[in-house]
Amino acid sequence: MSLPAMILTLMTAASITGSTAAAQTQSEPKPIWSLLKTDEGASLMFAVPQSDDLAFFLLCNNKSKRVDLTVYEAMETVQVGSPITIEMAAGDQNSTVKGRAATDEMMGFVYGQARRIAPAPVLAVPRAKGELTVKMGASSANYPEAGRAAAVAGFVRNCRVK
Repeated sequence: MSLPAMILTLMTAASITGSTAAAQTQSEPKPIWSLLKTDEGASLMFAVPQSDDLAFFLLCNNKSKRVDLTVYEAMETVQVGSPITIEMAAGDQNSTVKGRAATDEMMGFVYGQARRIAPAPVLAVPRAKGELTVKMGASSANYPEAGRAAAVAGFVRNCRVK
């Protein structure tokens, strides 16, 4: 099962907690920061609940002792498998991780993925106040602060990978 398919299965099967500053309407669901706890670890997501609309995904697997970051923002001019740099910034914090361009049959576009990353430097960024900006080459995305602190705190409590 591909990672996005596994994520969709987990999101649909589990009760996802999250919050958002703006009220959501039934006709236009909005992405929110969410924490998903499992027996194996935790996931921090910025996604539309109970959908496959996922933008930011940080997975902590305590059993395999690994943390992976996936940013589902289209990279138009990058070939699958090419090395990439994922830059994150919020407030006075920033972090850079090396990764690869990836794709799969479910997403249909090229996105960024970094595997087996050190969680501490990466988590310092979403813990900071302000909008979270993620850059991968010419692609850039901004994610709101609203709801992020609680989801990040839960992720930190449930991720034992150092």
